[in-house]
Amino acid sequence: MPYVLSDEEVDRIADRLAQKLKPEIELAIINGLAAITYAALDTKYLTVAEISKKYHMSDRAIRQLIDEKKLACVRIGRSVRISNIEMERHIREFGGSTNFAGLHDDMFDKK
Repeated sequence: MPYVLSDEEVDRIADRLAQKLKPEIELAIINGLAAITYAALDTKYLTVAEISKKYHMSDRAIRQLIDEKKLACVRIGRSVRISNIEMERHIREFGGSTNFAGLHDDMFDKK
């Protein structure tokens, strides 16, 4: 029959692990905050045309991603801007295959 830990034993083990891992956890939090701050400072907002040119996609494909809520954007009046960070996140999430994010190949610029 397997040995079952009591609640007190589990709490004691958890406390010991927390004390041992505390410096690593604090460092991870600090590094994470530094990365977030750096990313915020490095954010650029690009137009659909700029994104289209940079990533070799058609305007229509980018607008479809926005309409399908697969790509976050900022709307200023009728103008749409997409952050470079958001576009990079989208590429990491969906990959860089020729069938980008499940769209049809005919939506891509043939350059």
